[in-house]
Amino acid sequence: MKRIMSMLLSTALVFTLTACGSGNGDSQSSAVTETTQEMQKESTANDGGNTASEENAKLKLMYWESAYTEPLKQAVAGFQESHPGVTVELEVPAGDYETVLLSRIMSDEAPDLFMYFGSSVFKMAQNGYWGSLDEGSAWVGDLNPSFKQNMTYEGSLYAYPLDCSGEGVFYNKKVFEDNGLKVPETYEDFLTVCDTLKSKGITPVALGAKDNWTSYHAFSSVVASFQTLYDEEFGTKLYDGETTFKDSRYKDAFEVMKELNDRGYFTEGTMGVDLNQAAQSVAAGEAGMLLLSSYAVSVFQDLDPNVEIGYFPFPNKEGESAVVAFVDKAIGYSPASENTEICKEFINYIAQPEVLSNMLEQVKSIPCADGIEYDMPAASRELYEAMKDHKVYAFFDSFWPGSCNTVVDKGITAILSGSGDIDQIISDMDSAYQEDKDSVIRPLLVY
Repeated sequence: MKRIMSMLLSTALVFTLTACGSGNGDSQSSAVTETTQEMQKESTANDGGNTASEENAKLKLMYWESAYTEPLKQAVAGFQESHPGVTVELEVPAGDYETVLLSRIMSDEAPDLFMYFGSSVFKMAQNGYWGSLDEGSAWVGDLNPSFKQNMTYEGSLYAYPLDCSGEGVFYNKKVFEDNGLKVPETYEDFLTVCDTLKSKGITPVALGAKDNWTSYHAFSSVVASFQTLYDEEFGTKLYDGETTFKDSRYKDAFEVMKELNDRGYFTEGTMGVDLNQAAQSVAAGEAGMLLLSSYAVSVFQDLDPNVEIGYFPFPNKEGESAVVAFVDKAIGYSPASENTEICKEFINYIAQPEVLSNMLEQVKSIPCADGIEYDMPAASRELYEAMKDHKVYAFFDSFWPGSCNTVVDKGITAILSGSGDIDQIISDMDSAYQEDKDSVIRPLLVY
């Protein structure tokens, strides 16, 4: 799956935060550090002493997204205040994050705590790179069941999901209101909305297929409601040889894309239009909807902070719909750390609703757990609420080899160009899967 994030960081950024740190500024002077250490010693003496595991304990937390720096500094300051004697150092390494992290793990220099991609938690756990978390932790019951399963390997939790992205339909609320439109409950309702918009000279669905991953994400929302909702165990059955793409409802999902294109609902000349142009047309009221991930929210805010954008899951013919959502960033600890219990305490600390709410409000991300409240943009809030009321599924390509992605990419491009043969696309998907099945890990039943 194509991720919307930059993995290359040009400079190393290391912060050593101390217990009395305010969270302001990017570094602490040595004088302040020494003073803080003295304060920690004094506090320890007054409290009767720390446990041996906490006295002078130093943890390193590695992550890649600089937007998390300030909220993490604040969280660390709070944690250290309640854990005198513990120092947590934050690091954004130079270079490719994944390469640096895995290199350190292989060299027995793993950071005590580190963030990683939510889609790969089971791989990290399978390889022994993450230690297990306590099932009895207060936050476990608040996790969305799908996200909890994503953090689980062989019955044990291995990471805390910090934030997530979701897929669906993002729409201009004023355009809907001005044209007397309501959020569609069925696919037929969706087509009616599109017909109404088109009759008013408004592009129904903005699509910037020049950035081909955008049409891939659009297809994802359709697959969830037209295929996955009807066969939640498809990935496992496909792996076990009990079904094929030909026997699935993937054809229905491709036919939806074809119908929307044939009816002229997508942006005219979509293959030459990029995402920013497509989003700009929605923000300006020249288009009504955009099928994309929640990355769209930040795009709209950058284009026009005042535009009112809403969200709804793509509906199927029976009036049902599902939400595609996946964990973006998860945090766990290395089993090789000398302070594993303190690492788990830190994860428990940032999982507290008030701490996580403060973090996510600053990075403008969507939480993976109930009870996280902050001033989200309307579309993010509606997506967050939809995840509580609908089935939540992982991205559709999570259980197949990369060669299948290539087939789908080319297939959608062909459909949008008016030349796609859906039966051939499905046949090519089956062939690609069988040829590269050895690279697939048998999917768990996650729903």
